[in-house]
Amino acid sequence: ASVREPVAGPGAQINAMGRDRAGRLWMGGPAGLWRREDARWEEIPRPSAVGERWINGIAPKGGGVVVAFQRAGVQRWDGTRWHPVELPGVAASAEAAAAAGADDTVWLGLKDNVLWRWRGFLRMAQGLSQHAIRRISPVVAG
Repeated sequence: ASVREPVAGPGAQINAMGRDRAGRLWMGGPAGLWRREDARWEEIPRPSAVGERWINGIAPKGGGVVVAFQRAGVQRWDGTRWHPVELPGVAASAEAAAAAGADDTVWLGLKDNVLWRWRGFLRMAQGLSQHAIRRISPVVAG
């Protein structure tokens, strides 16, 4: 019989994942935020403001990542520290989903049927006719 050492990484449940322009893989879920670089996993500590909240969505942007947390709003990791993303008219505790577009645009969907498009700064919010937004999936045009 052989014994395997535990492998550091995002855990068994992955709620969101994305790949940035440098080819790094980002994953998140109940175990937090993880980045795969140089054949190893690196854990990115969660911002203190969100506690142990799960990650619902990841959108790589520039050298960092935009992360939607379970009932704790949206934060941006710039590679060094966290920055809250303020959505005008939306509570900081709102539950959101996130995805990145091919042109470095970040899409944020909220459970109260609002879709945000962010390219450097928030530019658009639009209400949808029905249903809550729980997940957003990027589609690569071919």
